[in-house]
Amino acid sequence: MTVITQSASDARIQGAALRLAHARTTESFANIAHDIVEAGDHTEVVPERLLAIGKMVADGEPASWAWLLPEPDTHLHAAALEFALFAGPNGGYFDTAPDGSIRQWAEAGSGARALSSWITRLRAAGKLPGVHITDPAVARAELKPELADLPYPDARLAIAMQFAERQRLDALTELVQATRSHTGQHIFRLDHADRLARIFPAAFGDDPFRKKAILFFLFLHGHLHHKGSPAVFDLPIPSDYQMPRILAYLGAIRVSDTLRTILTASDRLLDVTSAPVIEYRAAAIVCADLLRAATGQPTSVIDSALFIPLRKDPAFQANSLPAMRCDTMWF
Repeated sequence: MTVITQSASDARIQGAALRLAHARTTESFANIAHDIVEAGDHTEVVPERLLAIGKMVADGEPASWAWLLPEPDTHLHAAALEFALFAGPNGGYFDTAPDGSIRQWAEAGSGARALSSWITRLRAAGKLPGVHITDPAVARAELKPELADLPYPDARLAIAMQFAERQRLDALTELVQATRSHTGQHIFRLDHADRLARIFPAAFGDDPFRKKAILFFLFLHGHLHHKGSPAVFDLPIPSDYQMPRILAYLGAIRVSDTLRTILTASDRLLDVTSAPVIEYRAAAIVCADLLRAATGQPTSVIDSALFIPLRKDPAFQANSLPAMRCDTMWF
């Protein structure tokens, strides 16, 4: 991993990340993200650019994410399992090859597409944990060979084995039921993301930004919206390497020369707990929080309005900063 000289502000940022891990509401989570950016010297949020970006999200709606489901009309609890099966291992796309170089697990440049193809192959072979396999021992025997050539095979196997535990699958169903209010509307909050992390700690635990746990509820929110059952999304934006990159490309995040050098010239994986990585991710949280306040749109819509069109945009691919390449399964 790249060694980064630590300043006093870096130490404060790492301390704030511990506070972020203990935030119990979206408001307190966003406030800590603001504190991180204000304390740091690696990023700057550019308010005037957010005004222009606000026009991109003002009339948006949640993405459906139906392409992640075996059938578009999959019922809610089966859809929840499918979304969790995708969100849980949705990380660890960069690792170090035997020759010391950085390699990327990707298909047509996309890690998510590579993961989707892998899940499709498991489905065709009748080997999806939680869907076809509900015994952790069977999951270990069946999936270990399927993971041998992927980055972080042991971590992915631990995730798969937890998804093969009936008790955890039942707890996921109970969690989705618990998000339904007395009015019948589903409301997704930070405590639900924390509960998901407790059910599947190998998949969703540890990350103070709760990126993958939030992503699960973003998928569920879009699914319900497009089924005619609008839900409330009271969660931060899922921040990994992509949203900071998109917001930097759009000019809403200005990065320091140091961070630019780290992103463009590093030949080693970055430490996901280092201050520049924390601050860059926090800057995306801050931008989304300000956009939410300005537009009235939930962060799920902000994510969809920015991520969906830009991820395949040739100009973005050609002119954006490189993705953060971190030694992590968090994203």
